Amino acid sequence: MVYNSLTEIPRNVKECFDWLIAVKGSSRFNTQALGFALHNFLVDMPVGLTRVPSLEMVKRFAKGFLEQKELKQEPHVTCLLAKYRSPMNKTDGMDMKRLFCYNESDYDNVVKSKNISRDEMASIVARVAGNCERFLKRIKTPAQYESAYSSEATWEASCALKPTECAAILVGIAPMLYAGLISLWISSNPELFGEEKSVKEKRLGRVMKILGFEEPGCREDLTRISVRQALVDMDKEIIERIYEIAGFWAFY
Repeated sequence: MVYNSLTEIPRNVKECFDWLIAVKGSSRFNTQALGFALHNFLVDMPVGLTRVPSLEMVKRFAKGFLEQKELKQEPHVTCLLAKYRSPMNKTDGMDMKRLFCYNESDYDNVVKSKNISRDEMASIVARVAGNCERFLKRIKTPAQYESAYSSEATWEASCALKPTECAAILVGIAPMLYAGLISLWISSNPELFGEEKSVKEKRLGRVMKILGFEEPGCREDLTRISVRQALVDMDKEIIERIYEIAGFWAFY
């Protein structure tokens, strides 16, 4: 399926990448505008549970994606799904939770606590979009790759008049991006002692397919090593920023 508007919600990680690349377009001001809108969306969100109608729709698609058989047993996905299934307790023992929680943004508005400015948020969005584009360049078959978003799906046409709606989409798809990238890192790890290389490669192939990266759009000769090399820009720091964009302190 090809979408003609950026207000159409991505259904898998590949479509999330396509969405960000379509937002980016050919002007750096597009990711800047999305970053500013994202900052406005998150900066004043209190710790608790806030229901935003435009975000709730995106969350439903993301939850459905994470519930796929091949993903939902992974520890990092299980942890995410728990947040969708019942609201996080953000009233009891908050001092201890803030002290020992792995992700600060689960219980604090990190946009405020880290004093993230509008320009810094725009820079984060630009980095994520650029890194998605570089990853795709390394794994795709250019002549056969099809973006989920047509040339009509641009920031100017879809988001310029309603930037908050597009910011909500980015917030909602952030858990998909986070889970997908972690799964790619895990699946492209070296074989364990005694583990057959063919088993590892088949597992990686299944994960790639679930995330949306399939032939003929993606190279048929992809291996664990080539996928790991393609992930070089998706490091721990950028994955942490993606997690923070999800706004778990406010929406789950």
